[in-house]
Amino acid sequence: MKKKCWSCLKFLLLIVIIIFSLLAIYTHYKGSVYDPIREIQRLRSENRRDDALDLARFFKENQIADQKKFTEK
Repeated sequence: MKKKCWSCLKFLLLIVIIIFSLLAIYTHYKGSVYDPIREIQRLRSENRRDDALDLARFFKENQIADQKKFTEK
């Protein structure tokens, strides 16, 4: 009986580790797809020009985004 319980516990632990690993991979993937250019365009299309300009200035000053994309429309 102890052996069966120990096997179930190991299996449950393995399943929990796999679930948390998949969750970590998913959140890492979703977090890395942030596109500042798309965000600026979205703000501009929502008539939030000041916010878009502030965001563009921030990225330009910190050289976070690709400079070629800033000059393109």
